[in-house]
Amino acid sequence: MPLMFFLYIFGAQPSWSMACAGIHQGQREVVAPPSDGSKRDLLDVIEKFLSDAHAEVGTVNDSDLTVGDFFPMIQSPNLHLSQFNSLGDTFEHSELIADALGLQQGRQIAKVVDFFCGSSIPTLRILASNPEWRSLRVTAVDVDPEAIQVSQKNAQELGLLGRYDFHNLDALGFLRGNSSRFGKSTLAALNPPYLPLPDQLNEEKFAPVDGGPDGTKFLVPFLSYPYESGSLVAVTWSSLSNPRRIIDLIRQSYEIIYVHAYETEFGQYTNSAELLPYIIAQREEGLSAFIESGEGHRRYLIIGTVLRKK
Repeated sequence: MPLMFFLYIFGAQPSWSMACAGIHQGQREVVAPPSDGSKRDLLDVIEKFLSDAHAEVGTVNDSDLTVGDFFPMIQSPNLHLSQFNSLGDTFEHSELIADALGLQQGRQIAKVVDFFCGSSIPTLRILASNPEWRSLRVTAVDVDPEAIQVSQKNAQELGLLGRYDFHNLDALGFLRGNSSRFGKSTLAALNPPYLPLPDQLNEEKFAPVDGGPDGTKFLVPFLSYPYESGSLVAVTWSSLSNPRRIIDLIRQSYEIIYVHAYETEFGQYTNSAELLPYIIAQREEGLSAFIESGEGHRRYLIIGTVLRKK
């Protein structure tokens, strides 16, 4: 089946209560700035950020995607180290990197540094689908040795191994030790663990998604890093990961080039008995935002931003 996602504008959902108009552009819709003054709770903060950036907003559901949509040319790509074990999340991040590369009119991006690369599905999809970018290289960084092994296997199966450099290192350590590599011809791409987890929840199964108590354990140091002025950063975050703090950091230090957001349902981690009560408590404290229907379905936003360092 063809790759597809379904459009969604917040104004159609009273629970998000956004006063906005949808402007069609191609297959997506763009959120226009709100025309009325609404309360500035956390949802309003997020929605104002999206509308100010004229964000492209849609929904993506795992049930609407298949492995074949990503790689019709590969028999069995290993996806199990993708963030959240979710095709939807993987799709979002690959779209973000592709958009970041496609928006650089007059600038040659020679390299993508893919932090928290997991199984490298987003960058592999981009290289396999865009032969015109044949000079583009990828530096894949992950602290998990199994992730690096899976990435290498996937790259080899696609015939792209020669365009990758793999580093089995802590992402922040790699960033700080390689500052000279991040110039205007490099795109730093990151889809870090961004779920808020309480300190006492130290079960191994939550390690791949542990964004610290408010979900910003990796987001804040990466966004606060003193990149060279003009450097490009493509970062995925969520409405669960202290969005007010992330938005403040972005506005303070970056020019916003492009924003998209995908609404997605709570999944195996966010719906778990161990984590769900904590996320609900985070919402009560104004640190997370999500919506829920009367049937108990909960949805949050995965937000992708392409930023240029001021």
